[in-house]
Amino acid sequence: MQLAIRTDANELIGAGHLMRCLELANTLAEKNIEIRFIVKESALAKSLLKSQLVSYLKVSTANNGLEETNQILKQYNIKSILIDHYEIDIKWEEKVVADNVIIIDDLADRAHLCDLLIDTASESRLSAYKKLVPKHSKLLLGPQFAIIRDEFLISQQTNENGYDIFICFGASDPNNYSLHSLIHLNSVEYKGVICLITGQGYYHKEELKMFLEQTELTISWHHAPTDLAKLMQLSKVIITAPGTMLLEAAVMGKPIIMIKTANNQDGNISLFQYKGSAILATIPKLAQSIALVEKMKDKLTSNAKKICDGKGKYKIANFIHTTLENNI
Repeated sequence: MQLAIRTDANELIGAGHLMRCLELANTLAEKNIEIRFIVKESALAKSLLKSQLVSYLKVSTANNGLEETNQILKQYNIKSILIDHYEIDIKWEEKVVADNVIIIDDLADRAHLCDLLIDTASESRLSAYKKLVPKHSKLLLGPQFAIIRDEFLISQQTNENGYDIFICFGASDPNNYSLHSLIHLNSVEYKGVICLITGQGYYHKEELKMFLEQTELTISWHHAPTDLAKLMQLSKVIITAPGTMLLEAAVMGKPIIMIKTANNQDGNISLFQYKGSAILATIPKLAQSIALVEKMKDKLTSNAKKICDGKGKYKIANFIHTTLENNI
């Protein structure tokens, strides 16, 4: 069985879509499903897709590569496609030459022509999606379908000295929330030990290096680390954008501070606030939020662990395998 995945990653939009598709692809491979990624060419995408079957589209490709995608599907005789892309909707899906269309979405703001739709943010969007997809579409909604990397599911036992706070804003952090957070903490003379994570698409490194040379903050900077889960486990409080890492931290049972960096994060923000599983903050209020988390950490940790069991990718893979198998 074969499945194409149409998604993108670059320094502007980050790597969230591609990262969750990669993790799901690895799980599907265990079910003998061959995956071919179809992505627009970028340095970030290439760095993440080194060991995968990939067809790269030119950045200037019109209509999000519809014509090229159809050519690839025909060339490799691929009948099924998974789409994780904010700029693709029913108009694109009506013209793609695939028997099965699977959508990963977290906006519920546009119609889709699909057989299966996955949204990990909240079950509350059921009524919205029923108006946006065909009646036959299967809906997998809620954090129980969150796609979590295996490394975050394994409890990391260690006697090493830890960090007071962990700061990470994804693979690219185009608006440099990482540095802005540090500048704020420097202004209030924060005394804790900071674990700072930047990703492969982070292009503010020189500016950050200049700050690190001048600040008196205690910072351990890790650029594109391979032991991200261990660093998170070593940290007392997680500060991150409300994307995939939010759910990874929840599975680990960590006290979390969310800082909104994009509108597509509203679903996760609402879910975690409703469940009492994280604190929403802004950078000017970050130091106050760190102090508040210290007082609430037991409750936040308990509630965070209840968000999801981390097995969502296996549940999704089973549905996709059944869908493809029934259409052979």
